Amino acid sequence: MTYLYLKNAGRFIFLVLFQVWILNNLRVGGYINPYFYIYFVLLLPFSAPKWLLLVSSFLLGISIDLFMNTRGSMQRLPY
Repeated sequence: MTYLYLKNAGRFIFLVLFQVWILNNLRVGGYINPYFYIYFVLLLPFSAPKWLLLVSSFLLGISIDLFMNTRGSMQRLPY
């Protein structure tokens, strides 16, 4: 069980850093920005408790927002 938590924590860190360092600088066709970090939620096991899914998804979203400096929205605000 501990191995499963460590595996998911490593996947979480890898996907957030991969998104921030590589995929945020990549533009497909000049407009499309690929979001690969969502793959973390899809890879969680079905047997995971619902509270773990909710908490890990929240932490994933807030960490991506902090690194992308978007404050929870996809548009840059003028202030």
